[in-house]
Amino acid sequence: MLRVCGYATDPDYTKKLRGLIASYALEQYDKEAEEPMLDAGVANTVINTWMSPAWKELDAKRQEAEQRGDGTAAAAYEQQADYIHWLANELRKASGQPMT
Repeated sequence: MLRVCGYATDPDYTKKLRGLIASYALEQYDKEAEEPMLDAGVANTVINTWMSPAWKELDAKRQEAEQRGDGTAAAAYEQQADYIHWLANELRKASGQPMT
């Protein structure tokens, strides 16, 4: 595709690239990791020690903003809390745990 899209001008680019991949056994890096990349205990420590308290604080601020009728602030707090939740799930995924 690199050649087709114009990034590689050599007509033999594909053939040369495949040759390099084969000669250096680079195809091994295309495989999915069989083991989690992150220890589950480390992931849970980060989530429970820093991320969960930050999420709870943002959720409390969101609720306060909603009670004040400040929808803009409430939405901003919710967006930040959603981001923390996403990050926590990325840690869970990297450590082989189910996402919540």
